[in-house]
Amino acid sequence: ERREDIQPLVRYFVSRAVGSNHGPLKTIEDGAMERLEALDWPGNVRELRNTVERLLILSPGKAVRAEDVDALVAGTASGDVLGTVLLNLEGFSEFKENAEMAYIAHKLRTNDWNVSETARRIGMPRSNLYKKIEKYGLNREE
Repeated sequence: ERREDIQPLVRYFVSRAVGSNHGPLKTIEDGAMERLEALDWPGNVRELRNTVERLLILSPGKAVRAEDVDALVAGTASGDVLGTVLLNLEGFSEFKENAEMAYIAHKLRTNDWNVSETARRIGMPRSNLYKKIEKYGLNREE
C-alpha cells in the first residue's frame, strides 16, 4: 500500500537471500526495482518476498532486470511462471538447475517443509533431498 516501503523491503529480502546462500549473488537493477514499485502489493509483504525470491532463483545472469520482472508477472498472470522465465535461459544446464531448485522449493512449501514427506512424495531419498536443499541454499520461510 505504501510504495516508498517497497524498495527497502526488496533490498532487505535480497540481503536475507544472499545471507542464506539462496542461489547465486544477484542484484536488482533500477529498472527492475521500478517495475516492482509499480506493481500492486495490497498489504501483502509475503507476496512481495516470494516474488523477490522467485526472481533471484529464476532470473538468468548476475542481476534481476526489468524484463525478468515482466516475464515473472506475465507468467504468474497466465499461470506459467516457469514456462515464461525458464525458457529464456541460455544453457540447458542452467535451465535444469533452476527448474530443479524451483520444483524442490515448491514441493517443500507444499509439504510445510516436512523433508521426509517431501522426499517420499517426489521419490527421492531423504539424504539426497537434504543435499539439494543445501546446494540451492533453500530455507524455510519464517
